[in-house]
Amino acid sequence: MRAVLLIAMLLAGLPVPARAQNLGTLEGQWPAQDIEELRVHFPVGELIFEAGVASEIRAELGVRCRHGGSSCVERSKKLRLVTHVAGRTRYLDLEGMPKFGSHGLEVTLRIAVPKTLAVDAEMGVGDFRADGIAGDLRVELGVGDVTVLAREAGVKSVNLTVGIGDATLSHGGSSQAVSGLLGRKVRWSDGVGAARVSVELGVGDIAVRLD
Repeated sequence: MRAVLLIAMLLAGLPVPARAQNLGTLEGQWPAQDIEELRVHFPVGELIFEAGVASEIRAELGVRCRHGGSSCVERSKKLRLVTHVAGRTRYLDLEGMPKFGSHGLEVTLRIAVPKTLAVDAEMGVGDFRADGIAGDLRVELGVGDVTVLAREAGVKSVNLTVGIGDATLSHGGSSQAVSGLLGRKVRWSDGVGAARVSVELGVGDIAVRLD
C-alpha cells in the first residue's frame, strides 16, 4: 500500500519577501535490504543521485520560491514524497507540483543510494545528475540536461538517445558525440563491467563521462 511518508508544511503563515526564499527541506530514509532497484518519478526540478556509504536510501528535497510571494508558498504546502515497495523495487514519487504555472516554486531532490543499487528515473522537465552510481542506470527526461559520472571499469554498455540537442560519451581518453535533430544516438558496449547506462532525452544535452 502506498504510504505518505513526508508532507511539506513549510513556513505556513510567515511573511514572504519579494525575493528568492528557501522554504526548507523534506528528508526521508529507508532500508535498502532486499531492494534491487529504486524507481523515481520526478516531474519538474533538479534530481541528483549520489553513491552513499550506508546500506539505506536517503532523500532530501530542497524547496524554494524563486521570487517569493504567497501563491508560491501556498503551492509548496502541497508537496509530498510518496514511497512504496513492490517486490524488490522501491518506488519514490514527488507529488503536489503544480501542472500549470509554478509561480516560482523550485525543488531539488538529492538522493544517496548504495552504489550498486539499480536506478530508474523518469522526469518531465529539469536537470539530472548521477555521480558514482555503479549499478544499472536508466534515465528518461523530456526537457533538460543529463550528466552522468561513473567508473569505466564498472560499466558494460552505454546507450544514449537525444531528440534535439547533443549527446557525448567520454571514456578511455576518447569521446563519441552526436548532435542535431530526430533521435541521434550514441552506442557503446565494449565495457568490462556489469552496469548498463541508458539515457533517453527529448530536448537538451547528455554528457556521460567514464573515468
